[in-house]
Amino acid sequence: MSAPSTRSTNVVGRRVGAAVIDLVIYLLACGAMFLAWGPTTSSTTDGLCSTEANARGTANACFSWNGTSYSLTGGKSIAFLSLLGVLWLLYHGVYQAFSPTTGKRLLRLDVVDGAGARARIGRTMVRSLPLALGTLFVFVGFMLASVIGVVMVLVHPRHRRVGDVLARTFVVDRESIGVRVDTTVRH
Repeated sequence: MSAPSTRSTNVVGRRVGAAVIDLVIYLLACGAMFLAWGPTTSSTTDGLCSTEANARGTANACFSWNGTSYSLTGGKSIAFLSLLGVLWLLYHGVYQAFSPTTGKRLLRLDVVDGAGARARIGRTMVRSLPLALGTLFVFVGFMLASVIGVVMVLVHPRHRRVGDVLARTFVVDRESIGVRVDTTVRH
């Protein structure tokens, strides 16, 4: 085992890039699932999403595109939004325990524990949970959790977001796998 590395977690630019790649993949999968669930459509002139469903106070997952509103309402909407959290956990929690996410793989990053070993499923599930829970509060919750995560990555001495702190994980350059991460915080 090599000496502790303080440089291995200094991958902020690539980490943000990997997050953007993974988010695009996630959003495409969400969009495909949304359309597969057979949303109802309606015409909209104000560009707002399903104003009539919102006026009735029903649970609503929707988007507008080119003058048409696509909506899932009621139980279908709640099931779909819950499935978004499950999809996040499957991709970032389960899949990442066996292989870096697509974004991390393309940008040569990986998730490790303090000893420098690839994070196992328990840690990857814990680190994914804050953003998965954000999906339950629809777009606003997910975006709030994401913004907090980005701010933490920028200001934390080891560039960790809430999920990393909870799971005791670090995002490192692939070449740093096996190198113990220096977890001491110096001010």
